[in-house]
Amino acid sequence: MAAFSYLYDHHLDEHDWFLKADDDTYVIVENLRLLLSRHSSSQAHVFGHHIPVDREAARRGYLSGGAGYVLSREALRVMVEEGVRRDRCHSDGGSEDLEVTRCLETAGVQPEDSHDALGRSRFHPHALLSYLKSKECFSQHPEDKSFRVSHELEPVCVDACSR
Repeated sequence: MAAFSYLYDHHLDEHDWFLKADDDTYVIVENLRLLLSRHSSSQAHVFGHHIPVDREAARRGYLSGGAGYVLSREALRVMVEEGVRRDRCHSDGGSEDLEVTRCLETAGVQPEDSHDALGRSRFHPHALLSYLKSKECFSQHPEDKSFRVSHELEPVCVDACSR
């Protein structure tokens, strides 16, 4: 949570949106811009790849950290003021994506749907190559266990990526 507190203290008024991405996250900026253009950063919004689970730690699932997620200025403000600064969120040390989602929920900010008009995901938690492989590729290479895992979690095809 220290990174979010730092952004709040030093950059809150400088930016409309805050993207959390790992060093191996690939972002198609045009798609992200299209998604965000339909929303106001003065309202609490958070978008990412939602992983549905039914655990006490995240009642409605959590946002995949590997896929990246984006918070509006207001979502960052609410998360820090209502969650972090009031000691309602776990400090650093847990599973980052789960703890951030839990903190947002505690502060009253819920992840929103980020799929495009055709139902395609804009945030992908798996390696880019797994989205470029087709179902036929899986049947031709059944020994490829990494593809099998990706295939079971989400449909994979060349057209899976949002535009």
